[in-house]
Amino acid sequence: MKIAIAACPTFPVPPIDYGGTERQLDILARGLAVRGHAVTLLCGPGSECPVRRVMSSSRSVQAEWENVVWLRGHRAEWDVLFDATTFHYASCPAGLPPGSPTVAGMFGDPYRIYPHNEVRNRVYQSQQFAEFCGCPDHPVVGSVIHHDPVSVPIGDGHGGYVVYLGAIRPEKGVYVAATACRRLGMVLKVAGLAQSRWRPYWESFRGVVDFIGPVGGDAKWRLLADAACSVLPVDWCEAGPLTVRESLLVGTPVVACPLGGLLGDVRDGENGVLVSREEFAIGLDKALNTKWDRQAIRRSIISSVDPDQWIEGVLVLLKRAAAGESW
Repeated sequence: MKIAIAACPTFPVPPIDYGGTERQLDILARGLAVRGHAVTLLCGPGSECPVRRVMSSSRSVQAEWENVVWLRGHRAEWDVLFDATTFHYASCPAGLPPGSPTVAGMFGDPYRIYPHNEVRNRVYQSQQFAEFCGCPDHPVVGSVIHHDPVSVPIGDGHGGYVVYLGAIRPEKGVYVAATACRRLGMVLKVAGLAQSRWRPYWESFRGVVDFIGPVGGDAKWRLLADAACSVLPVDWCEAGPLTVRESLLVGTPVVACPLGGLLGDVRDGENGVLVSREEFAIGLDKALNTKWDRQAIRRSIISSVDPDQWIEGVLVLLKRAAAGESW
């Protein structure tokens, strides 16, 4: 098949340090190409994924519309589209004509801002997120985090710190984690991006954590592996956070709030602790004083992050859409 993949242009594919969806799309594009499909990747500037690339003129979200322009003008060059953009213009009525063979990856939107009901052939990252969006019967594809997950080393957690990895914003609960760590006398290492609009929030407590900034590659795996535990005290519906799966893959337990896709990956007492924001320090203390079997923690997630299984799952949906099926 001739498969087009549309990425948000904000980050390159693959990403340098930050960009979980872009990392998944890199794995998908390479995997589909290896299986003999002709892949065209619509992506942001600086992308180096080794398939045919059509780069946008800028990294602005507005540049997503350029994907629609290209797809309309080059209809003979693609049989089906996997749309993983932020706004899914191509999968909406205003984008491509009705009946266009598209599959839309709904990888976020905890406030349900985007017009889900207008997006064709939606697939979700977790069953919990699908239900949150009012689409419990839509397909779920999960997420993938590494092209060879068994090669990622398991850590021992002897670094003596707690880690938060991800975007820095109020809904993610970084301040909640920082407060809990300070109460327990633990160092919280924060690795992620602080968007300009959340700068005042971040500056209000930045001095009480060890800020590392965005990390990727081997540095990210080592940061997670050496941590006593990782934390994600969210107060919104996470679709299926990649950082949780990354932490579990290296054997590091996760302390998180029982919301959204977290309920599918974090099993209380088995590979982490599920606890409310109000009692987060109690849950973190419990995790820090538990003797975890890190091999067992990896086993709890390894089958869910199998890249071959994930690519085949996406491919099945692409073939269904290319055959004219809709859901």
